[in-house]
Formats: sequence, C-alpha cells, structure tokens
Amino acid sequence: MPVVVTPVDSSLRLQVQTGVDAKGNPVIVNRNFNRVKPEAADQDVFDVAQALGGLQMHTVYAIQRVMESSLAPGA
Repeated sequence: MPVVVTPVDSSLRLQVQTGVDAKGNPVIVNRNFNRVKPEAADQDVFDVAQALGGLQMHTVYAIQRVMESSLAPGA
C-alpha cells in the first residue's frame, strides 16, 4: 500500500561542545530552535545554523535538522 508523507514541523538542532569530560571525550549540549518552516530549503536552514553558530560561546560540533511528518494511506 502506498503511503503519503506530509511534513508537519521541523526544528534546528545545534550541538555545541562545552568542554571535555575526565576521559577526554567531548561534552556535547543541544541548542534547539523549534518551529522551523517544514518547507524551508535545507540550504537556508544550514545558512541560518551557521550564523547562529557564530553567536554561540562554544564551538559548533554538529548541525542537525529534525523533521516531523505525518503518514497516511495513499489512494
């Protein structure tokens, strides 16, 4: 059965490294920015993430886009 996927929400997650633990592993903290337009282009979201990363006190470790979609049976 085919399925219809409809994007309903997305968010941007910046992972920043705030330090290292006793074993020398990076300590990563998430900075979440909710209510990103699901139809926004990935390049635009990435560009904004880089700009926001430049405002962070800590080094950006990773940039993630989290998508939420609804699934429904197709016709």
